[in-house]
Amino acid sequence: MDWQEITAQKFDVVIIGAGINGAGIALDAAQRGLHVLIVDKSDFGSGTTSASTRLIHGGLRYLEYLEFSLVRESLREREILLDIAGNAVQPIPLVLPIYKHSRRGKFLIRSGMILYDLLSLNKSLPNHRMLSRQELLQMEPALKKDGLYGGALYYDSQVEFPERLCWSIIRKARKFGATAINYCEAVALDQARSSQNVLLQDARTGKQYTVAARIIVNATGPWVDQVRSLRDPRSENIMGGTKGSHIVVRKKPGGPKHAVYVEAQQDGRPFFILPWLNHYLIGTTDLKYEGNLDDVVISEDEVEYLLSETNCILENHGFSTDDILYAYSGVRPLPAVSNAQTAAITRRHHIKSENNRHENAYFDIVGGKLTTYRSLAEQAVDKIMHLLGDKNTGVRSRTDEVGLLNNGSSNGKFNLQQNGIDKSTWDYLQCFYGDAAQAVAAMLAMQPALNRTISPHRPDIWAQVIHAVQAEDALCLEDIFLRRTSAGWGEDMGLESCELAAKMIGPLLGWDVHKQEEEARKYKEKILHKHIPEFLPAGKKWRQKYSHAD
Repeated sequence: MDWQEITAQKFDVVIIGAGINGAGIALDAAQRGLHVLIVDKSDFGSGTTSASTRLIHGGLRYLEYLEFSLVRESLREREILLDIAGNAVQPIPLVLPIYKHSRRGKFLIRSGMILYDLLSLNKSLPNHRMLSRQELLQMEPALKKDGLYGGALYYDSQVEFPERLCWSIIRKARKFGATAINYCEAVALDQARSSQNVLLQDARTGKQYTVAARIIVNATGPWVDQVRSLRDPRSENIMGGTKGSHIVVRKKPGGPKHAVYVEAQQDGRPFFILPWLNHYLIGTTDLKYEGNLDDVVISEDEVEYLLSETNCILENHGFSTDDILYAYSGVRPLPAVSNAQTAAITRRHHIKSENNRHENAYFDIVGGKLTTYRSLAEQAVDKIMHLLGDKNTGVRSRTDEVGLLNNGSSNGKFNLQQNGIDKSTWDYLQCFYGDAAQAVAAMLAMQPALNRTISPHRPDIWAQVIHAVQAEDALCLEDIFLRRTSAGWGEDMGLESCELAAKMIGPLLGWDVHKQEEEARKYKEKILHKHIPEFLPAGKKWRQKYSHAD
């Protein structure tokens, strides 16, 4: 990285935070011709983006709070993402059972479904269909029969790997000229009369560098208030994030065949049971959170809540803690609201601006959903272009263009036999990488040994590990296993493969033998702490195997 060149420039926009919203703003701004720098103190998409329920959806439950415009915007964006990121975003059918005890009855659900369809006219997905008790049980026999009235079938979309979607956006922003740096923290903001500077600290070296910006965008999600305080220690807090946790459990014979959207009996809050990577992804919780934003971990109470509510609607196929493979948690970047139920806090985003002058403007991004990142970015950059008022004013956003985010397969023909790759692996690489799949597969002609799966639980191959370091800015094992490949989302979360991975990438990252061992140990500690806590049977099992990670 050429810091001398970076610090010699004055950027139109410096974006702090490279989750899905920050990445979207970087792409939109760069595509419109602005000079953009985006930084993140951790890895791209490693915060709230990676802790989501992995759905691209309209927000059916938001209708209950009369958020019609938000639902309309979300449904429109869902359709756009199906077009521009078709290798990452796929339709998913969901069943919604209605029980005798349900707070939302058949009439309310039917009305909501009709409105949901009306707000998404001209969509590519089918309309909803109300189901009788018999029809629903025929479709989904795993549901508990006692008190079941019937239900509904409707469609939304799933993004299996939002981390990859985020990376695709960063990658495309770079193609339009943006500079994107991970593991680079903003540690001070300095505003003078004629300029504003951002002091950055490179986690790789510990060195600090100052960059100049015409406009600063704080897109750090739950960390917004921390960055605001760098600018003004007396600034009021505007964030009121809530904690959301998920558990991933083994599929069972006779378990749900479809995604299930169900109402919790304890508090009436809807939650999901989703097929995901041959497992079930169950969540989410919604709790006020005031703890350490860098260390958000599921609690025993949350596990009990998710399991008990799931078992309330399953017939003789209950799940226990023995079935939990791992969990993950994050904090939603919601606006601060006093005395409000967490479920009622709006998911609408806000773009707050200060110092609305041609130079030295500052924006805070508050709220926002994975689904609406693109429209949020478009709105933010519209404001930026208006403030800058230069030759780029009036240039419209083109981030809704079909195929923008590596949609579809690689260009041209690829000789599978010549490169020693079987069709199933090639199909997986195309789905995972889109038009970057050839770069991964081409390694195999020269290094056939890389055409082996990293883990028996996922189809990723070792060539992807090399590609992650050489072409995708991966700097540690967590980046590789959880955000550049899917190898870390298998049953062992990469624990069995991390030592070999450290040896493989060590020479590429300048790690000696001791550093390789240290990085493998750090990965194990991180996974066991954040994803497989000790109170889970799986946590006890892995700790017995890796006792040094306690």
